[in-house]
Amino acid sequence: MKKKNFFNSKIFYLLFSLFLAVILFVNANLMKIQNNGLEKTAEQYDTTLNDIPVQIKVDDKKYYVSDYDTEVNVHLSSYNRLRLKAEEEDVSRSFKVVADLTKMTEGTKEVPLHIEGLNNSVEAKIKPQKISVTIDKKVTKELDVQPNIKEEQISEGFSYGNIEIEPKKVAITTGEKILKEIDHLTVELPEKTVLDHDYTNYLPVKAVNVQAQQLSVQSAPKEVKLSVKVYKPSKQVELSPESQGELAKNIEHVDISLNVNQVRISGLKSEIDKINILRLPIKVSDITEKKSYTLNLNKFYTSYSVEPQTVTVTLTPHFKSETIESSKSSSSSLSDSSQSSSS
Repeated sequence: MKKKNFFNSKIFYLLFSLFLAVILFVNANLMKIQNNGLEKTAEQYDTTLNDIPVQIKVDDKKYYVSDYDTEVNVHLSSYNRLRLKAEEEDVSRSFKVVADLTKMTEGTKEVPLHIEGLNNSVEAKIKPQKISVTIDKKVTKELDVQPNIKEEQISEGFSYGNIEIEPKKVAITTGEKILKEIDHLTVELPEKTVLDHDYTNYLPVKAVNVQAQQLSVQSAPKEVKLSVKVYKPSKQVELSPESQGELAKNIEHVDISLNVNQVRISGLKSEIDKINILRLPIKVSDITEKKSYTLNLNKFYTSYSVEPQTVTVTLTPHFKSETIESSKSSSSSLSDSSQSSSS
């Protein structure tokens, strides 16, 4: 009977396989220990990102969420400096901060925040770890928009007149309880705006309660067009014509008459405060017969505007008395000569 070779037996292969498994296991653990040792000796980097937006997960067809912190701070740490640098930039950031409200009902709730999409080589801590939110039934309603212009936003001496809002009504979406608190919708001038000329701009719509406190709403459209007619400081003054130029030799004087004797001037308060009489220069040179013409007043005055802008000037010359006597004598002589010739 032929003897079996041990190295070709099943027992040998089983023992050999077990030996290889032990070797691989020991090698893997040694590598892990080595890597952990390297990791502990490697430099760790960290950074804090401020104002990271909180993304709300909710059934937004049914609920409206309000009264919560929209931004939080996130502290990041990693041994991978490049990955950490990438998380600092908005365009390359991989993670987002989420508040999950999908299993919550109406009311004010404390909601834990968590990170989604963060790279495995980076650790993150959110501050605060929870936020308070108010969940309400979602409603939509169309309301009028009212302008709000504060007196301190009108430049000294100026005033405003016609105000137009376009569109005059907007559709707002909010919570059912918030809607009951709304006193009116308003559009306001930016805080540092001072009106010293006509104003037109697109501005956001706000909802306020009776205490003028802003409430959480979404409006469609988000902005409306506000147009304000602004009037400069103005006052009524006398319009006084003054002769300029040399009179013709046979003219004693020229009467100047205007179709208006008073005008309204508008401009900077510091300028118009100096004016009580508006003196209008009128050329009377070579005027030998009655003459009327229209004059544009704003050509004469550049520091302020004048209403009406035009005035009708009438010039009436008066001849010297000797010229009249001479004319009479000439007429008399001509008459005598005529009578002599007849005789």
